[in-house]
Amino acid sequence: FFFSIIAPLFPQAAWKRPAQCDILEKISPGPAVARAEPRGLPVPARERVCRQGGAGAFSMAFEIRDTTLIRYLPDTDAASVTVPEGVLRIGEEAFAGCAGLEEVILPRGAFAVGASAFAGCPDLVSVVLPEEMRSIGNKAFYDCASLRSVNMPDTLEEIGDEAFGGCVSIRGAALPGGLVRLGHSVCHGCSGLLAAQFPDGISDVGDYFFWGCSSLQFVRLPRQA
Repeated sequence: FFFSIIAPLFPQAAWKRPAQCDILEKISPGPAVARAEPRGLPVPARERVCRQGGAGAFSMAFEIRDTTLIRYLPDTDAASVTVPEGVLRIGEEAFAGCAGLEEVILPRGAFAVGASAFAGCPDLVSVVLPEEMRSIGNKAFYDCASLRSVNMPDTLEEIGDEAFGGCVSIRGAALPGGLVRLGHSVCHGCSGLLAAQFPDGISDVGDYFFWGCSSLQFVRLPRQA
């Protein structure tokens, strides 16, 4: 592997290949170090592009800043993607609009999915969340028409507005026991949804949760409702 920046910009301790990055192609210092200030160089944000795959196999790349996945950069259509270890957050719109993507597996320790992170992925069927997941952002899976399965661990505390809006292939929603807050219109337009179950501990449910769920037949409400 090689580095496409000038060595003195980073301390010696920074020259480590990130976990699960078979070929490290670039470490970019970003705009913060575009020029040297009179009083010295500013501290750059850690940013890298990790590439997985090789000759004869599909190739994919991830733009990562610190512990946040900023962007998924597929070179060829890959149906299944495993996010590299060490990523703790999936950034806003990181996978948005990726056609052909059917499955995404998040690494251990990841605790947040950002707004619109997977929005508009027409072929996405399944997402595997780790046990540490705590937050799903607004419109995180909006308009994922093929989505059928998102495992939700009991550590999940919050699901944002319209997180699953327009996911017409979802048939059931068993919400996890640790959930505290549900945003507005979380399942709006989920026309294939047949049943939903709320945990007893939930205290904040937004308006229009089931707006446009034309096939809904059964809902189990919390005991205190």
